[in-house]
Amino acid sequence: MAAVWSGYTSRAAITQEKESLQAAFRPVIVDVPLGLYMEPSKTNYNPDDLGAIHWRNEPDGVVRLTVPVRNVGPGPAFVYGSWVSAVTADSKAEIDHQVIPPNEIAVISIETRRPTTMRKALEEALKPGGSYAVTLSYLDLSGTRRFQSIIHLATKDNPLRATVEWIDVHRCDKNWKVVVESRVVTGRR
Repeated sequence: MAAVWSGYTSRAAITQEKESLQAAFRPVIVDVPLGLYMEPSKTNYNPDDLGAIHWRNEPDGVVRLTVPVRNVGPGPAFVYGSWVSAVTADSKAEIDHQVIPPNEIAVISIETRRPTTMRKALEEALKPGGSYAVTLSYLDLSGTRRFQSIIHLATKDNPLRATVEWIDVHRCDKNWKVVVESRVVTGRR
């Protein structure tokens, strides 16, 4: 009986050590704060703010939206997918990095052409008082732990800039169902 109990406690200890080791390398994707990351502008003397969320309506009928994100966790994030949700429409988004190392910035971008349901929904969301969310699904270093960061954005008075309202960071199971929920409230209002 003592040998069985010893085997059980050893497996429990190994599981606990594995969980703590994986947590030590967990990626966490959040927004990029305004004014913290600046780079020289290519077009004028004012530096570009890498934390700015931009959208523009191009002459060729394409709406372009870019949302910068950064990995504040100690481990790299291996991007699985990204999309934008506005009102009731969802659209796949592109990201400029498939791996986001710790302390690195990546940019999620979406382009919609006219006339689509997503374009109409996104145009409504981008008007003052509108809201939308950008979701990024990613894996940790082991490739077995799955996470989602959902960045909730709102357009206030300036229709060309959005503000981050809050961020949900979830741990998911192998089918991407949420197992652990957490909310990060940003100071960016």
